[in-house]
Amino acid sequence: MNATMSEEVLVEEQEQAPKVLVKYAGFWGRLAAFLLDLGVFFLSVVVLGIVSSVACVLLGLPFDVLYQANAEPVWGWAILGWWVLYAVLFPCSPWRATPGKKILNLKITTLDGKRISVLRSFGRFLAKTFVSSFLGIGYLIIGSDRRAQGWHDSIANTYVVKVLEVEEIYKKEAEEMASDVEAVPV
Repeated sequence: MNATMSEEVLVEEQEQAPKVLVKYAGFWGRLAAFLLDLGVFFLSVVVLGIVSSVACVLLGLPFDVLYQANAEPVWGWAILGWWVLYAVLFPCSPWRATPGKKILNLKITTLDGKRISVLRSFGRFLAKTFVSSFLGIGYLIIGSDRRAQGWHDSIANTYVVKVLEVEEIYKKEAEEMASDVEAVPV
């Protein structure tokens, strides 16, 4: 009885979800998303630097304490840690994407369309790091793979898809059709 109720709830939830079509995201779209992510990440590091400088002034610490030679390793580790958090936590968030992928309407998912776990996201990140050490060959195969998977996607069993909402598709088609039609008196 409970299983039947659960199934009904799932059907009910599916009916309320927006209808979407997905296609595998190709090499160029993913490269564009990565470049956007680099920009967002760089901007966040600049903001972090400004905030920490202001905090230093407000706390009465010498301004140059953040930029002394012995502080460089701390900054390096802080930036590396932020990159790991950025690259691991965004893909397993409700967005299912980093900000760059979100802007381009791309999502990282499992084969059955579910959100990836933190552990899978971390494994994907480690695989990405490993793959990039081989001259990017693991990224280049995205263009020739039928599911547009890089080596890191295959290792983590993930997919990057472009999400198209059906309502948006129909709206665009209707607008295109309307522009081709002339008003004629009947």
